[in-house]
Amino acid sequence: MTPSRLCFLVVLGLQPIGLLGACAPTLPTTSPVREARWLAQNWKPGERYWYHHASEGTSTFPIPYAWFMALEQPEVRLGGEPKLLADESYLKRFGFIPSPKQLNGGAASEYGYAAEPGSAKADLAAYNQMEEEVNPDGLPVGFARTRGYADPVTGKPLPDQVGLTCAACHTGHIEYNGVSLRIDGGSAVTDLDKLTKALGIALLYTEMLPGRFDRFADRVLGPDRTAEQTAALRGAFGETLKTLKSQGDRITSAIKRSGVPTVEEGFNRLDALTRIGNTVFAVDLADGNLDFDPFSNIAAITAPVKYPHIWNASWFNWVQYDASIMQPMVRNAGEAMGVSARVNLINPDRKLYASSVPVDNIYKMEQLLAGPNPWSRGPGGMPTGFQGLKAPKWPEEVLGAIDPAKRAHGEALYREICQGCHFPPVSDPAFWDAKFWTKPNNANQSYLIVEPKNVGTDPAQSDILQYRKVQVPAFLKVDDNGSCDGSSTPPVTQPHFANALALLWQFRRDGTR
Repeated sequence: MTPSRLCFLVVLGLQPIGLLGACAPTLPTTSPVREARWLAQNWKPGERYWYHHASEGTSTFPIPYAWFMALEQPEVRLGGEPKLLADESYLKRFGFIPSPKQLNGGAASEYGYAAEPGSAKADLAAYNQMEEEVNPDGLPVGFARTRGYADPVTGKPLPDQVGLTCAACHTGHIEYNGVSLRIDGGSAVTDLDKLTKALGIALLYTEMLPGRFDRFADRVLGPDRTAEQTAALRGAFGETLKTLKSQGDRITSAIKRSGVPTVEEGFNRLDALTRIGNTVFAVDLADGNLDFDPFSNIAAITAPVKYPHIWNASWFNWVQYDASIMQPMVRNAGEAMGVSARVNLINPDRKLYASSVPVDNIYKMEQLLAGPNPWSRGPGGMPTGFQGLKAPKWPEEVLGAIDPAKRAHGEALYREICQGCHFPPVSDPAFWDAKFWTKPNNANQSYLIVEPKNVGTDPAQSDILQYRKVQVPAFLKVDDNGSCDGSSTPPVTQPHFANALALLWQFRRDGTR
């Protein structure tokens, strides 16, 4: 579920003369919210807050955290106080959900976090994190501050980074009559394409518009900055833009050469698998001394889909819409790399496959989502069912009571028309009927199996992994089955995309298997 730097880089490939017009993305206006409410889904406020901002080691936006916080919005203002890109009200227009700087005090209730005094601190203690460290600058749900670390490619220290997390794409909200209903694990309504474009234009305006870089430097370095500090910042800023523009030009050229038309994504939709491949097998290879052009691996965006809900997903052996990934931890490692966790695929002098992905954090995320084993037996010997993050119930106090007659009619229609493919609701005891499940194996595991031929929808999303190939350096020793079954075949340099990803995700953070 996840964005990469592709759109951002493409934007920077545009000529500056075009960007000095009215090029900021057109955004919807937002309605006033008098109340925010997180729906009851079996999570405590502190657990929810940690999940919303826990770092996955990502650098989604390829600039330091301090730069992101200091940029102004991509507009030309003739007077008045400059508005910042990171302002809550601005990011909300891209569909992101506002989040408080901390849960202590009355302000948190304005964001729907109804916590008892002291309870959030206790909840967060399980994650070894102080409350004031979770979201110190009040960024939206799904934004995380990745603390500085050593780059796995070069070994050089990096400053704090800003990255997206699972929550950015899998947290939904509905606004009705001034009430914002917020849904953990639901489908996000964000437009990441527009955000990355806005960020690209904001960077260019910072370099080109009079006075804007000085204000930016004041925010990054402080008003007492020296001439030497300012010169160093300006140099780093210029080099960053130069690198990103070069990569953007190469991406644009690669897509044009492919002849494949790009499909627009937009609010609520993303072609995550294509973006992951473009990030890992093009952008992450860009600085390598290779005997091929890594941007030949770029693929056009062709299959944007709605972000799937993720409650209950931890207990399914095969996940994603196309059942392409056999293990939630693998899914999350891939998602982290797709939103630009750093990984060493180009420097054989350092540990290959080492990355910035904090496996301990994504494990805790999955534990929080999953809860205990749903097949543990309750009263009467029946499975206890899913006990982690649960689907929300209809909030009648906000959306109104459900008409019993219409509900019964809807249930009948669902059984008649939908249930053949989608199964009974997980809250229905019929979902656990043995006819839908395989017989338990020796580990008491049963499987719910859906035949792809029975799905009957547009196959574009599932075709991404089936047909795409990528070129990789020989020193990565990639085979063409991902070694998923423990066997080994001779290394290849043009493996199937799915197999190359499968191998990549088998490595620990330190590059060992």
